[in-house]
Amino acid sequence: MKSYEILRLACDFTQNPLREKLNSTDISSLTTAESKVADSYLNCLNLVIGEICEQYSPVTTEEILEVNNLKLTFDQFSKKPLNIFSVKNTKGRKIRYKIFDKYILVFADKAKIIYSYSPEAATLVSDIDLMIPARVIAYGVAREYFLLQGQGADADIYENRFKESLKLFISKKTAVRLPRRRWL
Repeated sequence: MKSYEILRLACDFTQNPLREKLNSTDISSLTTAESKVADSYLNCLNLVIGEICEQYSPVTTEEILEVNNLKLTFDQFSKKPLNIFSVKNTKGRKIRYKIFDKYILVFADKAKIIYSYSPEAATLVSDIDLMIPARVIAYGVAREYFLLQGQGADADIYENRFKESLKLFISKKTAVRLPRRRWL
């Protein structure tokens, strides 16, 4: 999904007339006032994506990196890591490691690392590759926008919608088993 699609939904929720201009063809024709409003919505979107990735549904990747002098600096990673989930050698066995401020102490020559990261800041035409529906993300964007506008009551409404929708989507759903029917 494109970021402008999420922002259009958020504009629907906040009843902002910018909704009509947020499509693939009209984005380049925004006035300066409209682009300021679109930038504030975009900042809200980036805050929500960061929140989702850090607290609810982390985006993970795996890399094999060379270790120099038992140190693996964070600059060697292709993306900025948030959490390190596992460190293994090239054969797939877990190896010992310790995380410091600027590097990871790893007891191997090569390390296969699985870690989570926060996606890069979105633009108006970015692809959002989260496995969360656009509507749920738009609830969070509307919440952030209402908070920026100082409308706390409306922000609370969308806070509840965002949190509940996110919990429902992320929670594991299992089949409900009913007891067998019997004659009374």
